[in-house]
Amino acid sequence: GRMRIRRTNVLLALAGCGLLLYTFYALQGSQAEHEARKEAPTLASVREVVTVGAVPEAAAVKTGSAEQHPIDIKLDLSPAHRLKLTNQKAIIQEYGFDLALSNSLPLNRSLPDYRPALCKTIQYPHDLPVASVIIIYYNEPVSSLMRNVVSVINRTPAHLLGEIILVDDSSTLAELEDLPKHISGLDKVRIVHRDIHNGIVGARIRGAREAKHDVLIFLDSHSEVCVGWIEPLLERIHGDRKRVVVPHIRGIQHNNLELSGGEMWPPSKGSFNWRLSFTIVPADADRDIIGGTRAEKHVLPVRSPVMPGGLFAMDRKFFFELGEYDPEILYYGGEHVE
Repeated sequence: GRMRIRRTNVLLALAGCGLLLYTFYALQGSQAEHEARKEAPTLASVREVVTVGAVPEAAAVKTGSAEQHPIDIKLDLSPAHRLKLTNQKAIIQEYGFDLALSNSLPLNRSLPDYRPALCKTIQYPHDLPVASVIIIYYNEPVSSLMRNVVSVINRTPAHLLGEIILVDDSSTLAELEDLPKHISGLDKVRIVHRDIHNGIVGARIRGAREAKHDVLIFLDSHSEVCVGWIEPLLERIHGDRKRVVVPHIRGIQHNNLELSGGEMWPPSKGSFNWRLSFTIVPADADRDIIGGTRAEKHVLPVRSPVMPGGLFAMDRKFFFELGEYDPEILYYGGEHVE
């Protein structure tokens, strides 16, 4: 597709204390679809640019002077939609991760806190812009999709979360018929159905046009966020509305749904090769880290010329000023360059 973004004043940065988000790349539906997409980069490869945090399942999230108590929704699939496969290898072959395990885990599960200590001490302004969180899904199982939604609600200060828009890219997975009853009591969550399945770009454009709030945050359907995830993104955009901010990402193992651990230093940044596929390259600790002192470098934003494409935040009006995505980019892949 044709390139639309030609402005030189767009600052793309990986957030230092980050989106604090975990993600695994699932097969979206059949093995045939996976084979068609297997050359595309997976977010698990972004293991070097992460800081993450968590909130215990029963803990309350601080929201300024108030407290927000977590919601606790139970997975409730109708008998006809319950998983029939029992062999883990066959399940992973079909869905890309262990769906049986996912269905057995709480939707509001607790996660370990891997953030540097300095991240936990940062104080953010109370008047940050309000976000519309847009989650695109295609044949995403209910348990992984709802775990994403629950994590966003429970780990986001209420005054910063305007809405969660679930954009269905014309899914065919039968169990998604059970999705509406899982969100029926969630006032900030709504589903937008598309009549055509033509990929992530068209679905994101639809989500952005539906959004009502100042900042757009796009998330993959198979992800989870942690406490402190949204403030670093909003603070960067609050300081300059022409910043496009990408989270730090930690992978979830597809076979046991545990988080990949380990030290995430030195920093990395996004790049692309001659095929325009997204790649990860080392960042320069002196030239690419933005602001601060050397002692703070582990928690500072990192300049990046390109992003993975699946997870980012930007000012809603600026998104439309740049001409949205090119609608002629079809199916999946290429949005990282656009």
